[in-house]
Amino acid sequence: RTEDVVIGRDGREMVRFHGILINIPSIIAGQVIQHGYDRFEIKVVVAGPLTTEEHKIIQKRMESQLGEIKLEITEVEKLPRMANGKVKAVISYVKP
Repeated sequence: RTEDVVIGRDGREMVRFHGILINIPSIIAGQVIQHGYDRFEIKVVVAGPLTTEEHKIIQKRMESQLGEIKLEITEVEKLPRMANGKVKAVISYVKP
């Protein structure tokens, strides 16, 4: 896997975020993007619009791993693919 590492405010490095979107039936695929230590975006491909409750579930799951963060959830038609055809599940613009 060629996923980026998310860097927490405390310097902790985290890789696995697949649990953030599980058991939310309307989500087909997703991608976690870190723009800053406490600024994240999740792009999701959905079968139907996310409910307010689903937004809250995602926020709560992210905060359980990262503490208080600013989170934007963006519904998209498709996720960008790398040259090898795969989707990068985690992208971080924060470098250690």
